[in-house]
Amino acid sequence: MPTQVAGHPFWGYRRVWAHMTYVDGLKISKHRVERLLKQHNLQVKKNLKLKAIRRADTKKPKPTHPNQW
Repeated sequence: MPTQVAGHPFWGYRRVWAHMTYVDGLKISKHRVERLLKQHNLQVKKNLKLKAIRRADTKKPKPTHPNQW
């Protein structure tokens, strides 16, 4: 695991993969890193309360005559 945790407190699977690939020189796929983080419960759970609620409140304007716009 990375040693400089104080520089950036949150390490996702992409950052872990990049460190292992380019700094440590290991050949490993991003999918394997993501799977291992999931197995050991090291990934952040999604907060569904923060998801934006999108509704179609307004309708698209429709021209009443040709070339009105």
